[in-house]
Amino acid sequence: MSGNSIEQLNSNGNRRGMSLESRKNLALGRKTNHRAQKDISITRIQEGMLDQLCPYAKDPNWTWAYAIAEAGLRDCLDNEKAREDLKDRMEGKVTQPIGGDKDNPLQVEIDAKGKLASILNRIAIREGQTASDSGTE
Repeated sequence: MSGNSIEQLNSNGNRRGMSLESRKNLALGRKTNHRAQKDISITRIQEGMLDQLCPYAKDPNWTWAYAIAEAGLRDCLDNEKAREDLKDRMEGKVTQPIGGDKDNPLQVEIDAKGKLASILNRIAIREGQTASDSGTE
């Protein structure tokens, strides 16, 4: 490999599959993967905007957070789905019973011996032994 920057390795550690554009970017010293930047996040931008004044709010002194909260409550007046979502958030979602009751309790069987034998077999195989060598049969 020569010292030419076009011959540099790609992100996978080789030159195979590098497009002509990628080679040009490497030659110019440009970053080729702009999506890998961690500072670009729509959620992070929105979180930063929540404390800013909202130009679309009824009151010019309302922040985005206040305007969104007010709009969400207003939606609950006419929209049953929005109302249910708000109740779930504020009071906690109602859980479904798993099963069983006082007269017929839920019974669960756990095959611990079978699971233990399976784990020991996998360990024995990693160590180069057979199941019979490790005494798990």
